[in-house]
Amino acid sequence: MKILNTKMNDIANAIVKATTGKSVHELRPPKKDDNKEELYKVQTGAFKDKENAEKLTKELKK
Repeated sequence: MKILNTKMNDIANAIVKATTGKSVHELRPPKKDDNKEELYKVQTGAFKDKENAEKLTKELKK
C-alpha cells in the first residue's frame, strides 16, 4: 500500500508540475510571520454592470 501511495503522490506532483509549472512544495503558502498585523478583507459584491458597482461603492462610502 505504501508503494501505491508513493506512486500516486508522484503522479499527482507530475500533474501539478505540468499544469502550473510549479512543484507542490512551491505551492504551499508561506509560513505566517508572527510580527505582521492581521489583514481582513471583505468583498461586498460582484457585478457585470459597472454602473451597479459604482452605485454600491458610493453607498458604502457614506
